[in-house]
Amino acid sequence: MSNYVGKPLNRIDGKLKVTGQARYTSDYSLPGMLHAVIFQSEIPSGRIASFNLWDARHVPGVVEILTFENAPKVAFPAQFGVGESFVPLQNNKVFYNGQAIGVAVAESLEAAQEAARLVRVHYVESHAALDFVQSLGAAYPMKKMLPIGEINSERGHVRDAFADAPVQIQETYTIPLENHNPIEPSATVAQFENGVLKMYDATQGVWQVSDLFAKALRLERDQIQVITKFVGGAFGCKGSVWPHQFLAVMAAKKTGRPVKLSLSREQMFTGVGHRPATVQKVSLGAGRDGTLLSLEHDTTNTVAVNKDYSERSSVLSAMLYRCDNVKTVHSAVKLNYQAPTFMRAPGYSSGSFALESALDELAHATKIDPVELRRLNYAERDGWAKAPFSSNSLLRCYSEGSERFGWKGRPEKPGVRREGDWLVGYGMATAVYPAHRFQAKALVELRGDGTVKVSSATQDIGTGTYTIMAQLTADGVGVPVEKVIVELGDSRLPQASVSGGSTTAASVGTAIDAACRTLRRELHALARIQPDSPLAGTKLEQVGFADGSAFLLAEPSRKDTLTEILRRSGQRALMAEGSNEMENKPGLSKYAFGAQFTELHVNGYTGEVRLQRMLGAFACGKILNEKTARSQFMGGMIFGIGQALMESGVPDTRNGRLAVKDLADYHVPTNADVPPIEVVMVEEKDSAVNPIGAKGIGEIGIVGVAASIANAVFNATGIRLRDLPLTPDKLVRRQELASLSRTQENAL
Repeated sequence: MSNYVGKPLNRIDGKLKVTGQARYTSDYSLPGMLHAVIFQSEIPSGRIASFNLWDARHVPGVVEILTFENAPKVAFPAQFGVGESFVPLQNNKVFYNGQAIGVAVAESLEAAQEAARLVRVHYVESHAALDFVQSLGAAYPMKKMLPIGEINSERGHVRDAFADAPVQIQETYTIPLENHNPIEPSATVAQFENGVLKMYDATQGVWQVSDLFAKALRLERDQIQVITKFVGGAFGCKGSVWPHQFLAVMAAKKTGRPVKLSLSREQMFTGVGHRPATVQKVSLGAGRDGTLLSLEHDTTNTVAVNKDYSERSSVLSAMLYRCDNVKTVHSAVKLNYQAPTFMRAPGYSSGSFALESALDELAHATKIDPVELRRLNYAERDGWAKAPFSSNSLLRCYSEGSERFGWKGRPEKPGVRREGDWLVGYGMATAVYPAHRFQAKALVELRGDGTVKVSSATQDIGTGTYTIMAQLTADGVGVPVEKVIVELGDSRLPQASVSGGSTTAASVGTAIDAACRTLRRELHALARIQPDSPLAGTKLEQVGFADGSAFLLAEPSRKDTLTEILRRSGQRALMAEGSNEMENKPGLSKYAFGAQFTELHVNGYTGEVRLQRMLGAFACGKILNEKTARSQFMGGMIFGIGQALMESGVPDTRNGRLAVKDLADYHVPTNADVPPIEVVMVEEKDSAVNPIGAKGIGEIGIVGVAASIANAVFNATGIRLRDLPLTPDKLVRRQELASLSRTQENAL
């Protein structure tokens, strides 16, 4: 066998990206193409009484203006993922401020923008629910969430155990609405030609978009093709179907010409969902030795008035630590904002902030080191699923991570270490994320020229899927990786799942592995009956594959090239398909684990937080590419910096508008905000999680980061902040910081 899997292979698509040759959705320009621009509702609830389109229609170059009055009627099929619960422009109802209520279509982008600006709308407003805090009394229970099903759990006697516990922690943690801002805004190019709909779409699921629009337009599968060769980041917002995709298709159908529709950066804030705001109440009961006796985690999140979505922030509390008395609850509050959706590590990112902050509070109350407290409550089995883990290297993540980080140097008491005006703090938290895999297929084809093409209707959202597919195929067939051609991002290729939930590598990778096994078996079957082959009469288990040849394991010099085997058989190519069925096997609980460590400084006067260094130790099964994996872990950790210190959607509770709708005001980490980051990949072998032994890594990197930073802030200052983001004003408002600074100055 070859040996490419696991190596830090450079991205095979890297040159295309850095030279500008990679074509993203907005880069496509078709002959006769029109441009479409959405115009949006300016009220949060009600109905449209009338439009005044006179000025808009008379902008030079305008071809069409679509509203509910003239838009094509489209059926709404069962939605994949989490998006809207309605097709735009099918009626005059308004559910939120910023809702797409029409689209201007013109010969140029500038003309379409001007026309959209000139549309005038008369509304009849109705009552809108806009304030999360004031609406908490209207919260209702959530019980199930696709694809995981039941999200609540209860075991033991939680309330009694809490009441009897010598040490009790009972606190509330809040996270604001967080907006999606990948580097590539969402876009769609749609064209009807000879009865076939062709879409270039910035999506995480070409097969799923194709399937949905086939149903919505009552087309056969061969009458629609969705293409996504490159995606400039996604993180969940491109994992569903949103209004702009429908509008591009409607405009193309109405005009009979290709139409491009790209969301502006402002429209991204109300066009593709967001992470919902959450209020989480965590109650921990423990012995004085730190042993958990009771754990209750209650999450309430915002949802749209017409679409339920649970952030499922409590689910990790049901499985992560050893405790006999655990209860997790999820509730929702309906508000007149766009439907929330998946955002990197949904539930686990937000839930870990609450749970891991509460654990740190327990560590402080019991005077136990935070790492030791977690070791003490380490779970050998998943208490929720009542099953052993397929593998759990969390203790090694604690050990290797804390040693590399220098955790022993942590100040034991908060607020005691100072460097000039800066208070020094250390923090840590546990990371965890499920290791799922979904249905996928792959086709592997050996050609007469020695190249091997691997095809699957998956997509590379920036994670390195092109490269991983090439590595798995090179090893699986036994050819140099330079000989592998990767084809993806086309719905007409073998079916694959949406790139979400950290499932792509395991799902598509397992399908590739199965296809390669079949191809090797068929190649050997040809060689063993060819009298001229050095492998004539051999058995498959006696043969290896590497460097474009099949060889006898006991006598490597006895080999036959794959192209010669093919030539002698009289075939120009040999193909094999592999599949990976959606996993639903009971008996084992499958998760990736990790530990996050942070050192930071807090200014004793201004409350400014400056990160000094971060380290994440992760155990995620077989690492398929060391370089792209490190990039994914680091990217997740940087994403967590934004959640912890900066990101906050600010809804205006008077009118439902978002007060922050661009990257000038909605802050995300830049290079200056990111400290040195070290990633420790803890070696782990797990033959039960899937045939290739890989666990997803795209999302676990963010889990625990916010808690690790918040815990470090407490260690630095003695001030516990439970409301994200941890901005300086929140520290300054807490007068303890100024008092602490003065006390320390006097002591010095």
